[in-house]
Amino acid sequence: MKIWPSIIILFIFVTSLIFFAFTDDVSNAMQNLYCDLGLKSEKLCPIDGEWSSWSSWESCSGKCGFKGKKIRHRICNNPIPSNNGAPCIGPNYQIESCHITGCTMNDYEKVVNIHPIRKEELEIVKDIHQKLPALIELCFLADCTFSIVEKILGNNSMLYWNAMNCIKYNVGCPSPGGWSAWGIWSPCTAICGKGLKYRTRICNSPIPSNYKLICRDSALETKNCLGLNCKKLSRTWTNWSKWTMCSVKCGNGIQTRKRSCSEIQNLQGTSCKGVSKEIKDCTINNCSINGMWSSWTIWSSCTSSCGIGTQLRNRMCNNPSPNGNGTSCFGSASEIRQCFTKPCIVKSHEIADFTEESYLFYETTGRPSRLLHIYLRFLPLSPFGMIIYRFEKNCKGLICDFVKLFLQNGKIVLISQIADCTLTLIHETKMEIGQWHVVLIAIYGTHGILRIDDGLHKINTFSCIPMSYDLDHVMKIGGFQGQIQEVAINFAPVQLRALKDTYNKKYANILSSSNNVQYLLGDDNEGFIYIGLTDSIEVPCPKCIEYWQITIAIKIENINGIVAIITDDSLNKYILLLIEEGKIKLKFYQGATYITIESIEHISIREWFEIIVAYDSKNVYMQVNGNEKKYIPLGFEEIIIISVTDIFLGAIRDNIREKICSECAYVPQMSFTLGYFNINGEEIDLITLSILETSSKRFSSRTISISDHYQEVSIFLGQELKLSCFYDTIPHEKRHIFSKQTYATWILMDKLLLSYENNYDFFNIRDDGRVSTVSIASYTTRDTIENFYSCLIYHYKNKSLKTSRQALFTFGIVVLDKSEVFESVIWKEWSFICKFTIMCFTFMIIWCLLEILQDIKNGYGFYRLPQIISNSTSIINFVLSKNGVTLLGSQQAANEVVSKILND
Repeated sequence: MKIWPSIIILFIFVTSLIFFAFTDDVSNAMQNLYCDLGLKSEKLCPIDGEWSSWSSWESCSGKCGFKGKKIRHRICNNPIPSNNGAPCIGPNYQIESCHITGCTMNDYEKVVNIHPIRKEELEIVKDIHQKLPALIELCFLADCTFSIVEKILGNNSMLYWNAMNCIKYNVGCPSPGGWSAWGIWSPCTAICGKGLKYRTRICNSPIPSNYKLICRDSALETKNCLGLNCKKLSRTWTNWSKWTMCSVKCGNGIQTRKRSCSEIQNLQGTSCKGVSKEIKDCTINNCSINGMWSSWTIWSSCTSSCGIGTQLRNRMCNNPSPNGNGTSCFGSASEIRQCFTKPCIVKSHEIADFTEESYLFYETTGRPSRLLHIYLRFLPLSPFGMIIYRFEKNCKGLICDFVKLFLQNGKIVLISQIADCTLTLIHETKMEIGQWHVVLIAIYGTHGILRIDDGLHKINTFSCIPMSYDLDHVMKIGGFQGQIQEVAINFAPVQLRALKDTYNKKYANILSSSNNVQYLLGDDNEGFIYIGLTDSIEVPCPKCIEYWQITIAIKIENINGIVAIITDDSLNKYILLLIEEGKIKLKFYQGATYITIESIEHISIREWFEIIVAYDSKNVYMQVNGNEKKYIPLGFEEIIIISVTDIFLGAIRDNIREKICSECAYVPQMSFTLGYFNINGEEIDLITLSILETSSKRFSSRTISISDHYQEVSIFLGQELKLSCFYDTIPHEKRHIFSKQTYATWILMDKLLLSYENNYDFFNIRDDGRVSTVSIASYTTRDTIENFYSCLIYHYKNKSLKTSRQALFTFGIVVLDKSEVFESVIWKEWSFICKFTIMCFTFMIIWCLLEILQDIKNGYGFYRLPQIISNSTSIINFVLSKNGVTLLGSQQAANEVVSKILND
């Protein structure tokens, strides 16, 4: 029994530890939450380190005669990690190889003097330069091709070419041969008696570049051994075979010969003693060696800093060099290719540049709203700061409505308070500082949504059900360090710069005032867009269908996948542009047959290149980086491509795969950065393009955030929802049988409605070719249908521009409960009524109190006699009457009043 107290004490101790550990975990979680929400001082919160922007590349550095290196840096000071915050992840520098320029012959001589082999090559070059000094300027002070050297030197061209590349680039220099490691020891060469074990090596580590540099010493090593199989089996040796050829074609090798032990009749009790194999050294001096190419040098820097330029690379016929009767290398010793460093002309935009003190201020629009939809494209330069703050005008106190979007330690945080109900959303993944990001916010009913960089929705609900409210707030943008390219509130763009003496009705929020905001033109990265593995971009088709030219600049992330498809489903034709193992291919399909053309260029990962696909009314061709045009052979009677639908980049959509390109199901998808897209010389604004994520069927945030028309629609709970989208078909265009099809599709928030849970009974969609209607007749809760509905019309006819484009019409649905009709009065009006009633009631109470005090002061009591009584006799008669006695309470009281009147 004495053990029980110890067990009880141990149990209490362990329970206490668990309790305190749990309490500490809860406390830490709460502290982290307070820090994420900005409710705790930054000085007390862990601050993770973030990198600064990369510096510019330094100039190419290194010694002449070697590969150069260039470097760029970044610093972990944006901010510096503190309070146990995480350090920056990744390297603080990057290095790339480069060609050193500006070297003179004296520079090369200084470098090669300490390298005996390269010094010998320098003597070869000097001898030739004495006769032809022009080669110094052609090939040492600049880059030359082998064809130029061959024209000048003829038979001595390869000797000079090898030496020049050895001195300039330290590539293809003569290299002495080196022995490989020794092989394993062979079995003993003797069956019975004394023999040898041997092992060999080869002169291939490395292979000598010419005969003079072959390996010295022997390729053979032996040691004595003893054969023990000496049974007498009536056997004897055969004659020796001939010596084999030397094992090498040049230099030191080995030769062998063999004999075997065979059975002999009428020979009793003998055995084969001695060796069965003999081996000896051999040397081949007058070698005939076939020349082989060295590896290529790295490509020289592109001659153009942007757009199309040229690059050069070389190789040498010295791996090994040809000797004796050997053949020379076959093929080209130098290659020139067109290069594309990066796009020169990028469709960038004006951006607003903010510091922590900068802001833009906007008044209310005057249009009451119960829904809020915000789109933002911005580049943060610091992990902290307020981005957007919307709040009630002229409201003071703790119950004012507001919506805040801010950065807290690199995380995007949304906090909102509406009608005393609160909502909080935190995006846990930190934003990459110095990169462009897209943020989507939606507040409707009891829900809030946060979507970052077109990813998944993060959804939360308010702490209670907001009742009467108005989200038409004043707004302040700013309070962080970074740049903003575009903001849209309730599907209309926000004016980021004040327009002088002009009013543009497309802006929902007109700028009221600003402070310390600068306006710049966005850099190249601002104009680029990234296309993920499952992203599909829709580009308007060319205006002219008789001939067209499409120019694309992209930087790929992998070497296999579809880049684009140009369809003509009316004629059962389409063009497929894809990359296979780094080779660009264009396939022209007509029915089940197709023709393929392929580029000669090999495309590398994370390198820019430009593709032109064109139709000149007779032929379709492809051109990569300005090189030779590759035409589709005239294998069909007539090649006609009339793009009746749009051009698609990236992943293939289901409807195209099913109806047009069944082969696309077997082609991998790829991700890439799109630099520009040009149709017939007209630059396309990339950020305006419609992007659909094909796996989730969700459109990009920008696609559904700028609408041609937005209307907020209120319905009672249980009332049928019916939304209509009117459009007309586009008439047939002149001189062509086929015209662009016009059709509409419905979107719920950002998801294709037809694909929404595959529930066709819930959403009833009808389309008669002119009107598309979505209706919902049966639902039980407001959360079921309260949302944003958009009608996306393809190939909408714009009368002013006389071109086809997409149009977006959006409806915001608000559901009201009939039992709350009175409460559904706009909050501002209801608030005014309440305040006015309270004020009137207060005034009446104060007036009554003042009157009572005045009556008491004058001795009137609580009842004031009517003013019609004018003389004492009438008063006495009234007091003594039945009503007077009742009013005064007794006859005695009435007599006392009469007595007082008479005395007065």
